[in-house]
Amino acid sequence: MLKTLKKVGFIIFYGVLGFIVLPPFVSFPKTIFSTPIPCFDRFYPQYQEANVRLGANLARDLKLVINKKERKLFVLKGGKPWKVYTVALSQIPYGDKTRKGDKRTPEGEFYVSKKNPRSKYYLALELSYPSIKHAEKGLKAGLISEKEYLAIVRSLENGKTPPQDTRLGGYICIHGGGNGKNWTDGCIALKNKDISELYRIVKVGTPVVILPR
Repeated sequence: MLKTLKKVGFIIFYGVLGFIVLPPFVSFPKTIFSTPIPCFDRFYPQYQEANVRLGANLARDLKLVINKKERKLFVLKGGKPWKVYTVALSQIPYGDKTRKGDKRTPEGEFYVSKKNPRSKYYLALELSYPSIKHAEKGLKAGLISEKEYLAIVRSLENGKTPPQDTRLGGYICIHGGGNGKNWTDGCIALKNKDISELYRIVKVGTPVVILPR
């Protein structure tokens, strides 16, 4: 009987101790993700300005912010950095994309327009390039017709993928294939394990901001 009482007392004591000690450890990962990421602070004002133009709700939506200079992709949750990935950019990483074949990564405000589970580069999140800004510049430069311009605008207004085969170029994606060096024709590349994680949490319509180098 005495041995049984000792066992019961032992279980109760460590059960109470576990209840008191465990919560800080359970909440520890949340502490990690709520801590500001140092290199994000340097361009946060740029993101805030772009975010106002997007009309996004910081308290609710997931967003992707790509800093070309840092070669980083930030996942923002509730307006704060939540995850960060190193990326590879185009072979000419500086400057905005203006036309097909210029091997530049576009800059500006986009959204995920499609998810491709059978990409040549493992998995892909297609972006809504060309944006209205790119279409306006392309129309003025004589790269696209007024008909093509209106088709791009209509697609974007309806949250669809804009025409991809104009002289402005297209098929700009966030995909796998590796991030060792800048090697793409305009896309943003991650390690396959990273795009796997990103692909699971990102939905069609997720805002994407690509900041200038």
